[in-house]
Amino acid sequence: MNKVPLFLAGGWLSQGPLPGRPRDVLAIGYGRSRLNRLLVPDRSPHEAVLELNYSWQLNQQLSLQPVLQLILQPGGRNAAPILATSLGLNLCF
Repeated sequence: MNKVPLFLAGGWLSQGPLPGRPRDVLAIGYGRSRLNRLLVPDRSPHEAVLELNYSWQLNQQLSLQPVLQLILQPGGRNAAPILATSLGLNLCF
């Protein structure tokens, strides 16, 4: 039995959002899951995440990508939202 029978997501990307930074990318996204009520009957049927990230191209081979996520109703619980951060390092050679 699938714990997450439905997941919908969407977002927006902008390449070169700052003058002089044509290879940088700004992204905003939103995803929402519907949880299976048979597996988690005591929880809210939804969980959602809002994400903001920016890919900063340092040179041809290296970029840094800080990510900020706000997780709403984590695990379907009526708990406080979770703020999660990360930093990605992309190396191409």
